[in-house]
Amino acid sequence: MRFLLFSLILFLPGCYTPLQHPLRVTPGAYAEISYNVQPMAGRTGACDNFSGCQDTANAGALANPLQLSGGYGWLLGGKFGVLAGATFPTVENQKAGAWGLVTGVSYFTWQNPNFAVGAGPELGAGGIAGLAGAEWQPWPRGHFAPRLGGWARWFQPWKMEHREFNPRVPAWDLGVRLRFGALYLQYAYYRQTEGVMYWPIYETAVYSSAVHSITVGLQIDRRTIAGLDRIFSRLGRSGGGGGLGLGLGLIRLR
Repeated sequence: MRFLLFSLILFLPGCYTPLQHPLRVTPGAYAEISYNVQPMAGRTGACDNFSGCQDTANAGALANPLQLSGGYGWLLGGKFGVLAGATFPTVENQKAGAWGLVTGVSYFTWQNPNFAVGAGPELGAGGIAGLAGAEWQPWPRGHFAPRLGGWARWFQPWKMEHREFNPRVPAWDLGVRLRFGALYLQYAYYRQTEGVMYWPIYETAVYSSAVHSITVGLQIDRRTIAGLDRIFSRLGRSGGGGGLGLGLGLIRLR
């Protein structure tokens, strides 16, 4: 029965909002869509009406089945980037157990063709987060060449509430992102500084103090669209102009 309980929580919405914006600024609009799985970590356990709450090592997993974000980027002087956008849906306080409001994101970078470093705040209904990140692209001219990024983030609630279950306390995460054109794979470790996150399931519940966050997503901007345009244009030419092109030739990178 306990094994079945932990299997079912794969269908629960996760508490943690993953990184959902680029680490390098491309001029123009961007959008991201992702699916996120969160195996529980740290102190984990379960509660029921018969035995109360007990810590257990049989951790389950949570999921964010759909995460969306979008915004706009500006590149000043070819080296200084500014990004503004929003993430939806997000979880209030990133751990309160109910869907909350959009999280506003701003991010500022210094970047060259191979490397980008940046930092910026995230504002939400439950608090503010500060993020610092970097991305390395060894082959800058390749639209689908690998790009490796990493970040660290600290979350501070607007109002502190100290309790064992679902406290409103500071939290942090560390993560890495590997991107190939529009597709990215992402891992992060998220932990709150005290207490545990708590998810009720009918007459039972599960809890954990941390999660491993595994994300698969798509990042769409003018650069990735231009790369897709080139691929489909070549397919169209190789097929004798058979209409395989996407008709995205209006988008060009300088």
